[in-house]
Amino acid sequence: MKHRVGIGGCPDAPGAAGNIATEDLVNLLHGCGIKTGVDLEKLVDCGALAQKLLSKELPGRYLKARLSSRARESNKDRLERLTAFAEKRTPVYRGE
Repeated sequence: MKHRVGIGGCPDAPGAAGNIATEDLVNLLHGCGIKTGVDLEKLVDCGALAQKLLSKELPGRYLKARLSSRARESNKDRLERLTAFAEKRTPVYRGE
């Protein structure tokens, strides 16, 4: 018996169609107006942690899109903070 490491899916049929990432399903249900009681952002946090622990990228499309969006938001926030810092600094001119 082989030991396989992964999340979900069928270990005997790699890449088998028909499996769906939990966050993709929850996003679909929310999009259809169906209340699930699941916090999708916390589910994305769990997916990010799973990727880190397993050292591999998970296949969920919503997970990939949301993590990419978070990275862009983080970079935008970082740029805004740096810009604000730079604007607060007053250049010192020491003319002769």
